[in-house]
Amino acid sequence: MRLGYAKGNTLSIDQRGQAEMVREMSLDKLYVDRADEKLALKQLVAYSRRGDTVVVIDIRDFSNSAGGFFDILADFAKQGVNIYCSAQGIDTATFEWAAIMKVLRIYGEEKSAVEKDARWNVFNQFQK
Repeated sequence: MRLGYAKGNTLSIDQRGQAEMVREMSLDKLYVDRADEKLALKQLVAYSRRGDTVVVIDIRDFSNSAGGFFDILADFAKQGVNIYCSAQGIDTATFEWAAIMKVLRIYGEEKSAVEKDARWNVFNQFQK
């Protein structure tokens, strides 16, 4: 599936603006957040599946920082989801980006394991 994501500061939130984006980018579904909300982005991450492509106009719609952007890329990489950012020409389905996504997937899995171990250690401390 081709899933779109937009923020209010990039795209007119009215119905006409959403319909144009869906038509022009051949999207199956569009998720829209207003201002600094992240609810639609969280829903998009939860809904997307291996092989899907998430389309965004600008990488800054995902996050205002490089670290935040790469965290989101890692989340999608763990799921096998491709990202296409039209303004910057980023397409994670290309060979170059596939290597980057593989590295992000590896580090994302390690991060999850470390966080799980940290939660377990805190839990064990309270059990004593």
